[in-house]
Amino acid sequence: MSDLHNKPPFKLLWASLLILVLAAIAAAFLAILVHKATLGRPGETGARIHPIVLAGFFIALVIALAAYVTYIVLIFRMWKVVQDGHASLSPGAATALAAIPVVAFIGVFFAVFGLSRELNRVARERALSAKATEGLALAACICWVGGTLIGWIPILGCAGSLIGLIGNILLFTALFQMASAATAIVEAGEAIDPTA
Repeated sequence: MSDLHNKPPFKLLWASLLILVLAAIAAAFLAILVHKATLGRPGETGARIHPIVLAGFFIALVIALAAYVTYIVLIFRMWKVVQDGHASLSPGAATALAAIPVVAFIGVFFAVFGLSRELNRVARERALSAKATEGLALAACICWVGGTLIGWIPILGCAGSLIGLIGNILLFTALFQMASAATAIVEAGEAIDPTA
């Protein structure tokens, strides 16, 4: 079997997540452009949404759902790497905390920030140089939760969106670092196989 099949899939999952999110944004943006282009035609009455716009938003929704599933799979597999009998959460519990909508406001701190701490603990115990920046993961969680909560306040919605965008950028960066650390742990051969 080739060497590619023996490597852990963390960075591939991260890249897939990034591509899916960018594709969802592009599909939504194109749908908005088509919608703007079809508005205000002379002689038209009533608000009607063009079928291409609906298709674009549907495609964006499907791609965003695929990105969400990829994020959950990535979290689950990385939590499997740190299961050495001393981990603070099981992969299932961490995934549930990150996935359940209302619970995720608190659960993301356990699932993402906790994962960065656990990866660093396992790497330190194995004397590996791989490291996930815990402060970055914590900042990502704070910005994601803060941006979402502030976004619900009518006057501050735009500020919430900006904070949420910053949180998502930080989250992608933190997930990449965690994927690198998880890959190093698995390649060191002293962790549970996350694909099993």
